[in-house]
Amino acid sequence: MKWFRRVFTCSLLMLTLSCVNVWSEDSIRVSLVTCGPGNEVWSHFGHSALHYQDVSRNIDIAVNYGLFSLNSDHFIWRFIMGTADYEMGIADFNRFLDSYAAEGRWVKEQELNLTNDEKQAIAQAIDLNFRPENRAYRYNYFYDNCTTRARNIIESNIKGDVRCSGEDVQDVTLRDMVHQAIGTDRWTRFGIDLLIGVMADQPTDRRTRQFLPDSLASSYDHAVIIENDTTTRQLVTSEQQLVTIENQSEKPTKNLFTPLFVMSLLAVLILLITFFERYKNKFSYLTDFLILTITGLAGLILFLLIFSKHCCVSLNFQILMLCPLNVFFAYFVAKRTKKHQNHPWLKIWCAMILLMLILGFWQQYAEGIYVLASSLLVRYLLRFFGRTKENA
Repeated sequence: MKWFRRVFTCSLLMLTLSCVNVWSEDSIRVSLVTCGPGNEVWSHFGHSALHYQDVSRNIDIAVNYGLFSLNSDHFIWRFIMGTADYEMGIADFNRFLDSYAAEGRWVKEQELNLTNDEKQAIAQAIDLNFRPENRAYRYNYFYDNCTTRARNIIESNIKGDVRCSGEDVQDVTLRDMVHQAIGTDRWTRFGIDLLIGVMADQPTDRRTRQFLPDSLASSYDHAVIIENDTTTRQLVTSEQQLVTIENQSEKPTKNLFTPLFVMSLLAVLILLITFFERYKNKFSYLTDFLILTITGLAGLILFLLIFSKHCCVSLNFQILMLCPLNVFFAYFVAKRTKKHQNHPWLKIWCAMILLMLILGFWQQYAEGIYVLASSLLVRYLLRFFGRTKENA
């Protein structure tokens, strides 16, 4: 979206906003804009922006808190570690709509029921945010993203409290919300489930769930503004679909190579090799070396995430199976296996895998992880019974 970078023209518009002394309530509109999901991984979750329009001054802009560059240094890694910075940008609103229409993404708008003073306060807040020293912010997917920024700038400039009516479902987790947004993209879900830990499986309240654009829009459909605990007005006055996409219903993915299929294939392969080795009474040191090295390298990533700024990845029980220490012990285990001996680390690792399976009552694991873990547990339990011959 290169057009997002064309902010110099919009800067003039914002200077106009900051210098205006006479406000016409009827000519100014402030809306929450919600955009549908796209095909890229980063766009699966939709997007939120603000629409500021002053008809009398021919100002019509989109205020967007989701600007980033994939080409910036180590962006993917900094995103995972919670140290990526996003920026606020401003664009002509029609260009904004055109870009989403070109990507096949729907756009809807909820006009907000604000007073003249509240509209002026929001305009001044936008102008303040758009100053070069204020545009960048430290992005956090669950707690500080383009949607929560749009929500906060609205609610912090309203004279009153925004309250959402209706029952607040308490048993929905952050992981549930992510799964709902991802839909049928099972490999993306697998990758996210592999990285996020048990904190993503805790119950959430309505406000926490507003990190997703659709969730915020749904909350605002039933929200009211309460002033001084007496005066009440609806937050949203009207809603309209600005971009409609035909045939946008999601089709089930028919890809055979799902995470469950691949993990099951690996599990079957491990078991076949194990039973063949058991039948020959000769376990392969090369098999052990590969298994421990691969699981250990995956575990190193989970270990590094302990230091991430994202709170939902710091405690992940899957690290018990994908243990980073396996990289260190791979050589020593293989050496013992070659001498038809069992290394003590294998018993410790089996206990850790078993513990991980038990802790699965509290954390939802990535698709197929239970199958893979069970096959590893069977392999190394069999290692503890009978003697092996030295490999030729």
